[in-house]
Amino acid sequence: MNLPVPDPILLTNSHDGLDGPTYKKRRLDDCEEAFQGTKVFVMPNGMLKSNQQLVDIIEKVKPEIRLLIEKCNTVKMWVQLLIPRIEDGNNFGVSI
Repeated sequence: MNLPVPDPILLTNSHDGLDGPTYKKRRLDDCEEAFQGTKVFVMPNGMLKSNQQLVDIIEKVKPEIRLLIEKCNTVKMWVQLLIPRIEDGNNFGVSI
């Protein structure tokens, strides 16, 4: 496949200004053409095909994950119901 690769982003951790010349900061009011966010790369040949094996695995695993979440929520509620309520006087509802 002939896929385009974006240029790497080089980041430096120099905050002392000894590595290179310092540049003046632009005011945000003067820069109305600046766009927020990251660049979105478009493939020149259009959309790419999805990995069918991954799609099949995801379709099989998703219902299992939903069932697991439901069962975990049930166990969580059961544990919360086992904890006694604190009533007035900090006696946990114990009466003699």
